[in-house]
Amino acid sequence: AGDEIGPGDRSFNLGETELTIAANIDPYFMGSMTAAITPENEIEIEEAYFRTLALPLGLTVKGGQFFSSVGYLNEIHAHNWDFIDQPLAYQAFFGGQMAQVGVQAKWLAPTDVFLEFGAETGNGEFFPGTRLGGNGANGTTLFAHVGSDIGDSIAWRAGLSWVDLDAVDRGFEQEN
Repeated sequence: AGDEIGPGDRSFNLGETELTIAANIDPYFMGSMTAAITPENEIEIEEAYFRTLALPLGLTVKGGQFFSSVGYLNEIHAHNWDFIDQPLAYQAFFGGQMAQVGVQAKWLAPTDVFLEFGAETGNGEFFPGTRLGGNGANGTTLFAHVGSDIGDSIAWRAGLSWVDLDAVDRGFEQEN
């Protein structure tokens, strides 16, 4: 969540501990699940999804619960970042990392430049969305990423993302 900023408690502690299990299911699909043990001794499922491995023309499909591909860092688990604080945009707009329960499709262009286009849709139950109590999509994300290498050890990447979520019956309290 957005309150997980800073180095954490002093002394020896594990903070949040994650367990990831991933494997190829067959030549066409892989599955992955990441469970987190929180400092409050609760177990939360962060991600649990399948992804295709053998679709033609650079296409992949992912389904289940996953971190959205919006932005640059969102789909990477925070403990793999090179810094401790989340970017302001993730804190302000998503309250941390944006997750989705639904389906995602990506296309990786067969070019020398990294060029990726994708779309996601799901129930929108994670912040900033609200599950609407019925079946169907409440969250849609479109994204495009472009990048390339500069020499052997430097790369660049830029992107554009669009997110549409409905937040229903969400309370607001002003803090002084």
